[in-house]
Amino acid sequence: MIDLASGPSAISVSATAVGALSGALFTVERRFGLSGVFCLAFSTGVSGSIMRDVLLQSGPSVILTDVEFLLAVLICATTGFFFSTAIRWVHPLLVVFDALSIGFFAVLGATKGVHAGLGPLGAILIGTVNAIGGWVLRDILAGDRPQLVLPGPIYAIAAGIASASYVVLVVGAHLTEALAAWVTIAVGFSIRMAALRYGWNAPTPIDLTPRIRRSKSSGKEH
Repeated sequence: MIDLASGPSAISVSATAVGALSGALFTVERRFGLSGVFCLAFSTGVSGSIMRDVLLQSGPSVILTDVEFLLAVLICATTGFFFSTAIRWVHPLLVVFDALSIGFFAVLGATKGVHAGLGPLGAILIGTVNAIGGWVLRDILAGDRPQLVLPGPIYAIAAGIASASYVVLVVGAHLTEALAAWVTIAVGFSIRMAALRYGWNAPTPIDLTPRIRRSKSSGKEH
């Protein structure tokens, strides 16, 4: 059993760092002040994991008890504040890291959900919350409508599918957690990148009422 969710690991710290750097760049582009940069870098990098631990009632979040996570946020926020232009030069790489973070965070949340004894749906929900929570809070703090609720390239769906993949592989197929983790990261990454490449957008509401009425009217005429 790998200890992905209960302490620092390459996956968990990397996911936190990518989220924090993304949050820092988000604020710099909007000309936020110093406190805003650090606040949103923190919220983007760690809020999903804190939400996860609150939902699981697992005591103080590992994000707050292990200094590696807070150092990652501090370093990435500082980098974004002072070197935003240089970071934009490697923006395509950041897009890749952002897509990778979906699987990273989904693995962390789903792992902890499985370890907590949750059923498959509960573990999938925790994984999804872990993956999208930071980005939702970032948008709210910035005064924007969360991208989660807007049409656009799928993000939450990718997180949900990635979380489901992990739970199915570990609970259903009894794969090792290490192997399931890497498969999950690949799934989340592939879906997000494909959505950006091919314009796969989240579906919008479809009103079937007129079609049903026309169908009924057509049936009466016959």
